[in-house]
Amino acid sequence: MSTKQQYIIDGYNMIHRIERYRSLLVTSLESARQGLLLQLSNFRVRTSVEISVVFDGQKLSQQKTYGIKVYYSDRPNNADDFIKGLVDTLKHRNMVTVVSSDKEVMWYAKNSGCGVVSAENFQSRLEQAKSHSTVNEEIGGKSNPNLSSKEIDEWMKLFNQKP
Repeated sequence: MSTKQQYIIDGYNMIHRIERYRSLLVTSLESARQGLLLQLSNFRVRTSVEISVVFDGQKLSQQKTYGIKVYYSDRPNNADDFIKGLVDTLKHRNMVTVVSSDKEVMWYAKNSGCGVVSAENFQSRLEQAKSHSTVNEEIGGKSNPNLSSKEIDEWMKLFNQKP
């Protein structure tokens, strides 16, 4: 892992503690996971951090979704054990924040040199980052930062320059 600020998220812990995701469980577990991953992806783009999310799973797997590393633990190990193992592999633990409201996970991460934040407090950070939207989003809601040739022409005219 790099020396960029990183977050390791206890996925199901966050889903079950935050109403916004918990309400998606009514539809399906997959909906709740996707809702969490989408919001984390938006946060990742706005803050340029690396994010890994760990879920309990049947068999060990890893994938990348929305630019986020997604891990599923393997039975009999759970996400908590996987997160502890992940923390043990880190070289720059001072650059890592573990997000969980599980006291044992928080204690382990803190005593290993990582930062810790509860799921509830991290959700507040996500909401804050969302409220600081970019000028591009405020103007037109465009998520693609590339300007069209028409937009470039308009800007060039605005600044009295020929395209």
